[in-house]
Amino acid sequence: MQRGNQYSVITPLMLIWLCCWNLSCGGGGGGPTNRPPEVRNTVVDRAELDFEGGVVTITAQASDPDGDELTVQARVKRPDGTVQTVTLAKISGSEYRGTYTVPGNPTTSSQKYEVQVMASDGQVSAADLPLSFTVNPAETPPEAIQF
Repeated sequence: MQRGNQYSVITPLMLIWLCCWNLSCGGGGGGPTNRPPEVRNTVVDRAELDFEGGVVTITAQASDPDGDELTVQARVKRPDGTVQTVTLAKISGSEYRGTYTVPGNPTTSSQKYEVQVMASDGQVSAADLPLSFTVNPAETPPEAIQF
């Protein structure tokens, strides 16, 4: 009879211990928590391009508090809503840089592009605030005056 009481007391204690251990280690992995990377100081070198388009350079600083290797990309949202991805290369320290070739603007109105830089350590991602640049329309030549 005493033996049955020992097991009835030990079983709830073991369950409590297992639950507390499981919660304290983040679900059973046992390792440290992976913190998200940091992305900051995103810059697009040109705020406006003429109707012919051109190349914009995108730079940003990215780092990982855990020292993990990062993949840094810029997502460029075009005026038609499609998104293109540009991989930014590590230049030095925490600085990353890439270029995007902007097509010309055949319309009669300005076209706005939105750029957002994201960094991933393979498990978690982070993004900087989006920036934008504009491709101006071609200037409409004045109508010829006939005499």
